[in-house]
Amino acid sequence: MLASRSDGYISKFKKSLELDILPVIGEKNVKDITSADVLYIIKSTVNRVRTTGKRGTGEVTAMNNQKIIGSVMRYSIATLRAENDPTYAVRGAVSRPEIEHARPLTGVEQKHFRSGLDNFKGSITVRNALLTMAYTMLRSIEI
Repeated sequence: MLASRSDGYISKFKKSLELDILPVIGEKNVKDITSADVLYIIKSTVNRVRTTGKRGTGEVTAMNNQKIIGSVMRYSIATLRAENDPTYAVRGAVSRPEIEHARPLTGVEQKHFRSGLDNFKGSITVRNALLTMAYTMLRSIEI
C-alpha cells in the first residue's frame, strides 16, 4: 500500500497514525471501528492542531486523517477483514477552510520595497531574484 509512496508521504502517514489515529482505535478490531470513532478522531485532531499553536486550524490535518482511515478500511474490505467503511458516514463533517491570500502592496509599500532594493547591499543575484519575483509573481521556489 505504501510501497509506491514518497518518503515524505510515509512519514506523514506514520505521524498521523501515531498522534491521532492509533491512540483512539489502535486496540480495536478493524470490524469494530465505527463512524463515531472516526468523528471523534476528526474533532480531536482539529482540537490538537488548534491548541498546539502550530500552522493551520486543523481541518486539513483532520481531513487527511480521515483519508488515511478510509484507505485502511477499504483495504480491509477488499481483504475481507471488514464489511463497511465508517469514514463514508462522516464525509463533510469537516470542510476545508477558505484560503486567505496575502493582500497586494499599497502604492506606498511598493515604493518602499523598490527603494529598499535599490539600496540593497547583498548579492546582485538575490536582488535580481527579488525583482523577478516582484514583476512576475513567481514564488521563491520557482526562482
